[in-house]
Amino acid sequence: TVPTSGRRERRLAAVVGGFAIVSATASMSVAAQSSLPGDTLYPLKRAIESAQTGLERAPEQRGAAMLDHASGRLDEVAALTRDGSGDARAISDTLHDFAEQADAASLVLTDDFEATGREESISDLREFASESRTVLEGLESAVPADARPSLVEAGRVYAAMPPLHRIEVTGGRGRAGKEYLYTYT
Repeated sequence: TVPTSGRRERRLAAVVGGFAIVSATASMSVAAQSSLPGDTLYPLKRAIESAQTGLERAPEQRGAAMLDHASGRLDEVAALTRDGSGDARAISDTLHDFAEQADAASLVLTDDFEATGREESISDLREFASESRTVLEGLESAVPADARPSLVEAGRVYAAMPPLHRIEVTGGRGRAGKEYLYTYT
């Protein structure tokens, strides 16, 4: 038989080991949040974002998370261009990711608006479009020449969005039983 103190030591070692693994994972997740494209922890950052978005059940919350992640891509481009020595490939890839995420969020939020008449979905999209346009304009002089086509592509996201400034809820009945009618005036 194993002495009682040996069992306790093994249990204590298992608990301490488990705590160390959880702590290390949490520390890596926190460190990954500030990583930039090209950094070792950047794939972990993107995986965490993807998981967060996937956990959102409601379309308006999923769309808002997607907009937040797209805004994060612009923050990354700003950080990559800050000192003027940013890698054009990383900047181009990040601008492309911004465009894809913004487009996907736009679809989720406009679909939610059309299905429910929930005006918050459109107001979130309007605010995002305005803020992103300002950031993209500010990046124009900082983005390397090789990355300019990606900057133009990112700017075209707005051309694909519905005319957000002209959406108005005026009446009618939605799929969820809520009365609404949206018009592009």
